[in-house]
Amino acid sequence: MKLLHLENPEVKLASKTDSNFVDLTAAHPRPLLKRSHWQTLNGQWKFAFDDQGKCIEPSDFSQWPHHIEVPYAPESTKSGINDRGFHPNCWYEREFETPPGNGRLLLHFGAVDYRARVWVNDKYIAEHEGGHTSFSLDITHALNDSGTTKVTVWAQDDPHDLGGIAYAPLDQPNADQAWGYENCSNISELQMKYAALLETVNDIELFSGFCYTQLTDTFQEANGLLYGDRTPKFPIEAIRAATLSGQGLCTPTSC
Repeated sequence: MKLLHLENPEVKLASKTDSNFVDLTAAHPRPLLKRSHWQTLNGQWKFAFDDQGKCIEPSDFSQWPHHIEVPYAPESTKSGINDRGFHPNCWYEREFETPPGNGRLLLHFGAVDYRARVWVNDKYIAEHEGGHTSFSLDITHALNDSGTTKVTVWAQDDPHDLGGIAYAPLDQPNADQAWGYENCSNISELQMKYAALLETVNDIELFSGFCYTQLTDTFQEANGLLYGDRTPKFPIEAIRAATLSGQGLCTPTSC
């Protein structure tokens, strides 16, 4: 398949002394599959919350109140938003110069948590579900002759759908940028919430098993039971006891 030629595939980075510096030196998420003609859309996007769910298409926005630095989550300081509230609907939009040529133009997303709807030049393209999976769209049919392509994304997620319990003390690297689905102010609170969660899960007789999907903190997410360096946040025996609590799947002596 012939792809459109991109004149400037690399990103011009801000100085590391800049307070708004975004490290995009490894912008391609899968370097071994990197093509010669590509460009990243990381960087500044227009951004808006829609907590009431009033907007269903890009034309519903007469103005965009914020700008966000992608790929950072709006909860993080590096995103420029730093809002740790609960928001079920987030909208993103940006324009880029349409590359010349007669090939196909593919738009790749590393992930959008949890449901994404995508428009290109105000034309609806597709919907995708799955906050941990990448997806790609052929947007060639939505291009126009203006020389500019506009991408709009509606990201939907239930903010009260527990995806982890976050704890990041200030002595941990980048603690001021950490975020999670539910936050704890100290280790005791984390241990109590985790034990209560697992006791409930283990007591559900219909369950034959479960998977705690984030064992270790990663990048900005502090939802793990272990820090990024793999040290446990509270004693490993206490983690084990909490994990095996309840009268359903597991007990402290058997699982």
